[in-house]
Amino acid sequence: MATRGEVIEAARTWLDTPFRHQGREKGRWVDCIGLVVGVAKEMKLIAPEWDFAGYGPLPVPSAMEKGLDEHMDRVPHGAELPGDVPWMADPDLGGQPRHVGILTDCGTLIHAHSNVARGAGRAGKVVEQRLDDRIKTRIRRYYKFRGLE
Repeated sequence: MATRGEVIEAARTWLDTPFRHQGREKGRWVDCIGLVVGVAKEMKLIAPEWDFAGYGPLPVPSAMEKGLDEHMDRVPHGAELPGDVPWMADPDLGGQPRHVGILTDCGTLIHAHSNVARGAGRAGKVVEQRLDDRIKTRIRRYYKFRGLE
């Protein structure tokens, strides 16, 4: 069994991995769900052959929800813990929930951030950023990896 701390440590090993839509390779490229899938596979929390793939430029919220529900457990707001996965709306991508990351024990969020929608003029990457009120208001649901201690 993996611990929440081990999940966070595993997620941090993906920091600075460049963003690429449907990327799944640590250090080379990854997108937001690829980060969650990659960490879950490393920690043996999902079957090694499973992936959430084949989506278009914008993940379909109902398909994301189905995949998250099939492989993780929902956590009520207020009961989330470090190592859990927030499912968030993205105001730059239509305001629907299409983005995920991993909560840490430091009040931060590790996630693959594209920068594309904001026109930042630079490539995105996996970052750890403060879980501020702006981000918290975008969270629609939390999920827990099955098999965590």
